[in-house]
Amino acid sequence: MKMVNKDALNSAYRFIKSNADDLYKSLFEVHFFNGSLEDVFNNLSKYQNDDGGFGNGLEPDFLLPDSSPMATTIAFQILDQLGENNTEIVDPAIKYFENTFDRSRSGWWTVPAQVNHHPHAPWWHYDTREKCTVIDKSWGNPSSEIISILYQYRGKLQVIDIEPLIEHAVSYLNKKEAYKSEHEIYCYLRMYKKLPGKYQKQMKGSISKAIKELICLDSSQWGSYVPKPLDFVQSKGDPFFAEIEAYAEMNCDYLVDTIQEGIWYPTWSWNQYEEQWEKSKVNWAAVLTINNFRILSAFDRIE
Repeated sequence: MKMVNKDALNSAYRFIKSNADDLYKSLFEVHFFNGSLEDVFNNLSKYQNDDGGFGNGLEPDFLLPDSSPMATTIAFQILDQLGENNTEIVDPAIKYFENTFDRSRSGWWTVPAQVNHHPHAPWWHYDTREKCTVIDKSWGNPSSEIISILYQYRGKLQVIDIEPLIEHAVSYLNKKEAYKSEHEIYCYLRMYKKLPGKYQKQMKGSISKAIKELICLDSSQWGSYVPKPLDFVQSKGDPFFAEIEAYAEMNCDYLVDTIQEGIWYPTWSWNQYEEQWEKSKVNWAAVLTINNFRILSAFDRIE
């Protein structure tokens, strides 16, 4: 069994502390060095705008300072990682989601058109003819995830009736004949964990089928941008662990093999805005490194 040692953790921390945004330093400290939750909350709040939404590069692939539904979901993912709630962050963000809900879509658009005026990856470019990005072609990313966030905080809702939206999201998933976006399924996986059992029962078969269709099991391709087993499931206690169980240890070995002085780097590039990409690349390295060490820890691969 291939392992990483504590020296790799220390190397990662030095890199993140010296190069990445403060948020990632504080997250690394909380996950691995008994750091301060308050530091994470303070750093996360720096990305939050007056309208309650998040922007300012919290999703490192677009540097739009304005709020977007997509970037705001990242803030809630971070809170979920910590298993913590912070009213000062959550309350205005829930209002932002309510204010940006598009009834004609029964959901949200990923980013506003202003994204084009700031450095961004090509897949985040807003098509002015289509009036959306290519990401918006997959409704569930991020609408299904946002619906589950609003269900989690349903006591704070003032405008949206959440139950019909859950039913719409479940119906959309179950009617799909083919699964083209792993990111849409990642959103549904996050949704699944927040919903009560009656909805989980309705969704489980479709999510299992989607994982089987989308997962890349050819390890020779894992160095490119493909959905690997541990992208879907990050621990043995996950309700969908059975779908990737046969490949989990192989994927852990791959993570151990591809670490570079404590760091994992993104396998993609913008091929534009090169100066800004270099900074986003560092922040992505921090995100990936924290996530991969958490996975390796969950599989007892850190010695």
